[in-house]
Amino acid sequence: MKKIKILLTLIVVATITVAIIWGLVKVSNSGEIQAPKNQFTRNIETKINSLKKMPESSFCENFHKEIKYYIEDDYSNKRLGSNQSENDQWKNNLLNQLYAAYTEKFIKQAFYVFNGSEWELIKLKFILSEYQVLQREGYKTGMLKKNSITDEQLNQIRNVFAKYDKVTNFINSCNAFSFSNYDINTKFPISIIEKNINLSDEYLKNNSKNNYVNNCLRLKKNLGEVPQKLFYANVKYLDNKITHWNGKYVNYNSQKEYNDELFSPLTDEINELDRDIYKRIKTIDDEITKLKDKLNIESSAAYYHNY
Repeated sequence: MKKIKILLTLIVVATITVAIIWGLVKVSNSGEIQAPKNQFTRNIETKINSLKKMPESSFCENFHKEIKYYIEDDYSNKRLGSNQSENDQWKNNLLNQLYAAYTEKFIKQAFYVFNGSEWELIKLKFILSEYQVLQREGYKTGMLKKNSITDEQLNQIRNVFAKYDKVTNFINSCNAFSFSNYDINTKFPISIIEKNINLSDEYLKNNSKNNYVNNCLRLKKNLGEVPQKLFYANVKYLDNKITHWNGKYVNYNSQKEYNDELFSPLTDEINELDRDIYKRIKTIDDEITKLKDKLNIESSAAYYHNY
C-alpha cells in the first residue's frame, strides 16, 4: 500500500512537471505576450473591421487613410499602450491588421472594375497607382511576402495593365498612323496596314489575349474602328499626294507625257483602295470617287495648258 502511494505521488509530480514544461514551451513559441487592449486600440480595430465590410463596388482609400491617421496619432500621443513597449507593439499590430484588411479589399475592388465593362479612366488611374504603392509598402515593411497569394494577386493586376497598355498603345499608333512621302514612285505602305488590321482582328477574336481586358467595351469599340482609321489614313495620303502634284503639269511637254508620268500612276493608286483588306469599309466607293474627281480637275487643267 505504501508503494502504491509513493507511485501515485511520483505520477502526480511527473504530471505537474510535464504540464509546467508544456506551458513554458507554449509561451516561448507564441512570441511576445499580446499587450492588453484599451479604448483606443479597440476603436481602431472596430474601424478596421468596418473597412473589411466595405462594398467592392467603390474604393475606400479615404477611410484607409483615416484609420492610418488614427493609428499614427494615437501612437504619437502614447495612447495605444501603458508603456513605450506596448505602444510600439500595438502600432505595428494595428498597421499590419490595416494593411492586410485594406489590401484584400482593394484587390476585390480592382477586380470589380476589371469584371465590368466601363473601365472608367479615373478608376484605372487609381488602381494603377494604388497597387504599386501597396506592393512597395508591403515589401519595405515586410507585411507582404514575395510570391504570397496577395503578392500574386497584385501581380495579376500588373499583368492586366500590361495587356491593357499594349492594346491601347497599338490602337493609338493605328489612329495616329500617317505617311508623307509623296514621290510619284512611292506608294502608301499597305503591308503595314494589312498587318495592323489583321492584328486588330486577332485581338477581337482572341479576347485581347486577356479575359479581363476583353471586358472593356471602349477598347473593343476602338479595336473595331482600326480598319476604318487606317483606311482613312490611306485616303488622306492620296488626297495630300494629289495636292502635292497640283500644278506640276506645267513641267510636262504634252498631255500624253503628263498622263503617263503623273495622272496614270496616281489613278492606279486610287484604284488600289478597292482591295480585300478594305472591303468592310462602307464608304470606300465614295472616297474613290472624291479622289478621282479631284485628280480629274487637275487633268482638265493640264489638258487646256497643253492644248
